[in-house]
Amino acid sequence: MSTRWSLGVLIGLPILILVILGLAILAFSTLRYAKGQKGDAYGDYGIAMAFGCAAAGIAGLLTIAALLPVPVGYWNLNSEWHQWRPVSGTIQTISSRFLAGDNGGSNERFVVQFQGNPKQFACDDTRCALLKSGDVLHLSCKRHWQYSGVSGYDCNYVEAEAR
Repeated sequence: MSTRWSLGVLIGLPILILVILGLAILAFSTLRYAKGQKGDAYGDYGIAMAFGCAAAGIAGLLTIAALLPVPVGYWNLNSEWHQWRPVSGTIQTISSRFLAGDNGGSNERFVVQFQGNPKQFACDDTRCALLKSGDVLHLSCKRHWQYSGVSGYDCNYVEAEAR
């Protein structure tokens, strides 16, 4: 198993960069067009200026929204929040919990604690229901932020070895 970046980083970040660059190019070309239409009697100058300024403003706001957290010390810059990392060990305890789900239903989540590791890891896969203390479990985990609580780990089942 290896460490893998989350899809939010692999897909979301490049899309954000492309949108900002596209808006900046659109703003530059529209404002350049407006400059050439300054003496036009048909009103293209005002429309082009408004459109160019709007594109420049949106590009600026997106850039500020994307970069503002960096100097403020945004907690989410640490890679453990954006990477799926391998976690393995011998199960010390495993139990299940029912959590309120979307649309009024419930979800069963399994909580695993490995021997020699005080952290608790969540497993949403039903294959975790067959595991017991002493089995070896391999997970792929990403840190999960929780408002007004202790942040934990969301994990995907990789494989298990019964003992």
